[in-house]
Amino acid sequence: VIAGDLAFSVTVFSICALACLGTILYRRNSFGAELGGPRGVKVNTTIFFVLLWILYVSVASWKVLAGDKSVAEMAIAITGGVCALGVCMGIITGVVHYINWRHTAEQQAQKDIIHEAFEHLHKHDSQAKMLAVLSSRDVWQAMGELKT
Repeated sequence: VIAGDLAFSVTVFSICALACLGTILYRRNSFGAELGGPRGVKVNTTIFFVLLWILYVSVASWKVLAGDKSVAEMAIAITGGVCALGVCMGIITGVVHYINWRHTAEQQAQKDIIHEAFEHLHKHDSQAKMLAVLSSRDVWQAMGELKT
């Protein structure tokens, strides 16, 4: 291993490791959980850690393939990688939250349709009322299963 490549790789690794440790300390103080906690926070942390790993592999590979580069070029590569990490973090997080929002909206729409159907039955037919009461337990149980 060429010494310049190793020093650069260790520097990038150290930056990524400090970012991970800082994230874990922040989460411990803010949420009382290093890797658990609220779903949104878990998803964002997972995305951040995966992108840090991609950053490390990409920048370290760039240095090996590029050969000898000046300190300024290496600093620009690291800075560009961190900026790319921020942009990717924003895009991926936005997409994940949009998908979750759509899923929640679809579930709510299904619940609303079922609720309206039962209301209609209750208003118009006494036999249908009895049937609706008996079958509503099964429907609400099925809707509970949709949540999971």
